[in-house]
Amino acid sequence: MNEAPLPPSLRLRGAADVESDLEPRLSSADQSQVLARLRHQREVEHLCKTPRLVAELLAEIGRRHAIDGIAARLQRYAGLDPEVLRAVGGDRFPPAPLWDVSRVSR
Repeated sequence: MNEAPLPPSLRLRGAADVESDLEPRLSSADQSQVLARLRHQREVEHLCKTPRLVAELLAEIGRRHAIDGIAARLQRYAGLDPEVLRAVGGDRFPPAPLWDVSRVSR
């Protein structure tokens, strides 16, 4: 039985193949936004290790922007069940994306 070669669209691609139509390509602006979001998440994670800093930050934001109801919002968030949050993954940020560094434009 003679098998004809598969067309390129049906060929399996391995890890060594550089070109892949399945991976989205990010523009430099998109990459900057992703990096800024990741930086923001790491700063929040660091800040949350010190409850006093979180309290001071909330108080300062409330004062500077004349936001009423910060205490009520804080009470509502504090009432969330930590076990339920943990069970649904609401206690942490999603993992950072993995990037193919061979494609990063220089």
